[in-house]
Amino acid sequence: MDNKRQEFRLDNHATVFIEVICASPDSNEPAEMLISNSVDISANGLQITTDRPLLVNSIHEAGIQIDNNSSRLHLITQVRWVKTAPENSDLFKIGLEVLDSEDTSVISWKELLHQKLMDDF
Repeated sequence: MDNKRQEFRLDNHATVFIEVICASPDSNEPAEMLISNSVDISANGLQITTDRPLLVNSIHEAGIQIDNNSSRLHLITQVRWVKTAPENSDLFKIGLEVLDSEDTSVISWKELLHQKLMDDF
């Protein structure tokens, strides 16, 4: 895979909860969530593995929990690319860009990643 990101990546693994279908306000239908794991994370995005692809350029709300004991961060993400995982054809690798958006945890996300990067040095 091409290394097109310009920021540092961390190998920290996070649990990622992606809303693939929104809850219906007109009925009692709950949101449909996809639970995945990150491969690597950076201030502006993350790479995840899933058992199904997502549509490129689609925008999803995501909850990301980096440490088991940390709170879940609420972010808005956009799917930038989707590839079949070469080591397992039943899995997909997906590149998500973290979008700057009001009423999300984007500032906390960037601060947390900055702190983790400083801790590694």
